[in-house]
Amino acid sequence: MILDKPPECNHVNMPFKSLTRIGLTSIWFGVSTQIYPSEAQPLATSDDCNAVGRVVKVANSQLPEGQLLCREDSVRIEPSRQLRFACYGSGRKVTLSPGVRKIADHCGAVSHRYRRCTSQITTGCIVGRNPNISTRATLFVPYSATVLEGRPSLLWEEHSSADQYTVELFLSNKMLWKQTVKNNAMPYPSTVQPLEQGKAYLIRISAYRDGQTLDRKVSVLNRISAKKVTRLKSTFRSIDALKIPVVEKVFDKQKIYLSQGLLSESIEILKIHLRRDRYNPAVHRLMGDRFMNAGLPKLAQPYFIEAKALADKKQNMQELAKANEGLAEIAALPMNQPKPSSQPK
Repeated sequence: MILDKPPECNHVNMPFKSLTRIGLTSIWFGVSTQIYPSEAQPLATSDDCNAVGRVVKVANSQLPEGQLLCREDSVRIEPSRQLRFACYGSGRKVTLSPGVRKIADHCGAVSHRYRRCTSQITTGCIVGRNPNISTRATLFVPYSATVLEGRPSLLWEEHSSADQYTVELFLSNKMLWKQTVKNNAMPYPSTVQPLEQGKAYLIRISAYRDGQTLDRKVSVLNRISAKKVTRLKSTFRSIDALKIPVVEKVFDKQKIYLSQGLLSESIEILKIHLRRDRYNPAVHRLMGDRFMNAGLPKLAQPYFIEAKALADKKQNMQELAKANEGLAEIAALPMNQPKPSSQPK
């Protein structure tokens, strides 16, 4: 098997000798080849060269499992051989048969520029298509409308004058449960049925003062289907089986979570890894990126600041540039943004 790619896209992740790469135009003319040296060192992030997937299984070939694949890549698969890779954009394992295959034809890129509309980000963000739904997200947590678990914790924007809130959950026009709380956060009630897989719900939060309604907003919660859960688990098992650094497995999984709209899970897996890899600027920067995706620049900013400091200390110019880019985006936002009164644990 031959992996064809532009010569400037250098993202080797494991030592190998059997993989040949040629310039993108050379695939058609066979002009030249270049063998990457066996002592090539792995990189710390899958963001390089617009990586869209990772090889998880190669049949009848010595192409290394764990190799990153970029959107610009083409692979030449010899007869009687196959290539299977985890596609970040779909969360699926894709199997390629013999022939010349363009990765872009089988796996799309993951957009990192998504911004959820909240009171902190009101322009250049995604507005819900349902006219009955608030154009700004009521909920801060979950960090996106799509959830994996059936009992997500809930945190919403605080109303400065409210002394209590009511939270109501609807399926179609039927109210499933209602609860009154004093603060702007609550766990999903343990006494009611969890969100069902593959169904979409409306959650309505009303703010009150002395029994008078101050504000009322509606958000959406979608729990992903059982089929998608099974697919993600299978893909993650294949990634876990690879002999690559743990941090790269974390980066792969958080990118897949992001592609499926599971921002809470993407943030959580990074947060867990940060406890054991706290000096890695890429992990801090990705936390900042994910909070920006969630429309929460106030929570993103400290991570970008720490990423910048660590990248500067390590002379990691690539991560330094990305951290500066995140800070510049926050600096360009309108001032006096409200924020949640407390962060989730």
